[in-house]
Amino acid sequence: MLEVTIGKVTLRLQTEPGLFSPRRADAGTLALLSLLSFDPEDKVLDLGCGYGLVGIFAAHHVAPERVLMIDNDPKAVAVARQNADANGVPEVTISLSEASGHA
Repeated sequence: MLEVTIGKVTLRLQTEPGLFSPRRADAGTLALLSLLSFDPEDKVLDLGCGYGLVGIFAAHHVAPERVLMIDNDPKAVAVARQNADANGVPEVTISLSEASGHA
């Protein structure tokens, strides 16, 4: 379990081995999120959402139903859904990508 605080938002995130940066939030991602500003009317696409840090953070700044999170790993989609629900933004859309990642 990770606890991540960015500005006034604290998220508690479950992770799994095999997902990107499972032991701690990636420093580059944290730097990016600390500099972003959102308009409440923004739409957000979190492509390759992993366990959901970016999309869930965004959903605390825009209407959660305006956030779409996508990953091609079923495990990532399941963990991101669990994290969205646990962090109070169950209205986000989380989908499994149809792309296989193979050429």
